[in-house]
Amino acid sequence: MWKDKGSIGETFFGAAALFGLLYLPFVVLWEGNQYLARKLAGDAYAAVPLRASEYLLLVALSIPMHLLLFVVINVTNLTNVLVLDVLQGGSNIVNCLFSLAEPVSLQGYGDALNILLAAIPVLLSATALAAWFRRSRTHHLAMSWQVYFAATPGVLCGGLLLASLFTR
Repeated sequence: MWKDKGSIGETFFGAAALFGLLYLPFVVLWEGNQYLARKLAGDAYAAVPLRASEYLLLVALSIPMHLLLFVVINVTNLTNVLVLDVLQGGSNIVNCLFSLAEPVSLQGYGDALNILLAAIPVLLSATALAAWFRRSRTHHLAMSWQVYFAATPGVLCGGLLLASLFTR
């Protein structure tokens, strides 16, 4: 590649196109998430920080939701239906660009992709909930009991997990 100057440019532009296509959805998701938070919280988005109890509630709600969505995506084989051809095409592009000794198969990373797919709705709902926390504090509203009720399974499961880790 160093002797043939054309290969450097092809490799650079090929890698930029491949990783740019992977990076673009994350940028769109990040910007959409920020826009959602600003729209829901209004002026409170930048002015009102979250309290520690609100962060704990977000964690207690997000972890069980993420695990539930991960199980649903695994059971329904959603990634196999949607992105099997895309993963095969990505593997072919990586193998063509880098000519590795061992061919890369991105289809083996299905579980990691399932985790990422399950994280997207959790991220959006956690952003909306955090914006709601900020907005309700600016209007001096009390925390709804339904939020604490929804966080109870996450707290119980987290406590059971910690208890099982420390009792070995």
